[in-house]
Amino acid sequence: MTAKKGPALIINWGGSQALISLRSKSYEINNTTVDITTDGDVDGSGYHWAKFLPTVKSFSASGEGVADAQADYDTIVAAAMGAAVGADSVITLGNGGTLTGDLLISSFGEAGNVGGEITFSISLQSAGVMTYAAPGS
Repeated sequence: MTAKKGPALIINWGGSQALISLRSKSYEINNTTVDITTDGDVDGSGYHWAKFLPTVKSFSASGEGVADAQADYDTIVAAAMGAAVGADSVITLGNGGTLTGDLLISSFGEAGNVGGEITFSISLQSAGVMTYAAPGS
């Protein structure tokens, strides 16, 4: 597999166009488990092996960028203040596959330096089931 360039990872919040001017992006898929190991979980050699029960799946994405598209920026700030959920958000992965589902803006912030641009950071959290579609499907 050849290396993919950063712009191949695209975050579309709420089914709209890609989020405003992101310079860096990342995502994580988490599977929380519960340890259900008991004293009786011993193999034939006397070793205890852990047993886990899958319980909660979650998805999170984050990005940092420059605030330069005023209309999109205003939409994101208003949504963050209102704890809005972006229905049918699409994350396009580096391999061309997609993750689709509802995402909540869990945090939003901005910063600026004298003589520099205003930058922002955004974190998104799954607000329901995320579905994966392989490339070309």
